[in-house]
Amino acid sequence: FKDANESFYKITGYQKKELLNRNLLQENFFHLSQEVMIDMAKNLQEDKEAYYENIQIVIKDGTEKIASIKAKNLEGNNRALIIQDVTKAYSLQKDLKKSKKHFKEITEHSTDVIITFCNHKMTYITPSIGFLTNFKESEFKEYDFFDHLHDCLLYTSPSPRDGLLSRMPSSA
Repeated sequence: FKDANESFYKITGYQKKELLNRNLLQENFFHLSQEVMIDMAKNLQEDKEAYYENIQIVIKDGTEKIASIKAKNLEGNNRALIIQDVTKAYSLQKDLKKSKKHFKEITEHSTDVIITFCNHKMTYITPSIGFLTNFKESEFKEYDFFDHLHDCLLYTSPSPRDGLLSRMPSSA
């Protein structure tokens, strides 16, 4: 170890004097998994760049963080090691996946029809479409929905543009 920027010391909790002249990779300083260490050593030996995302590291106080690590050989026996703390981003990704799963569970069991589109093509439709229209989901996805919009809607809302009357029951 020769030097690092202030962010490195902030992420790891160490000071420069504690790290000077130590081989951080050889000592498995950040408690990387055996698999990552073997792969990193192999890549560096073959003079390739080694890049790892969402790797668990242990810092000075024993706290675990999630990091992206990039290691690269430089001239001579020198190596560059870039560590980026992605703990917050990783946590947000996990929360987003959990939220998506929860939303999907809600929509899958909803009696409401929910449809998502991309470029006039359906990307998602709730199973309740079958109860509402007597179409199967697969049949519904086969054609351009916007070409058949009026065929698919049960009710037409009044529009000042075209003068169509609502077919929605007045009690609704």
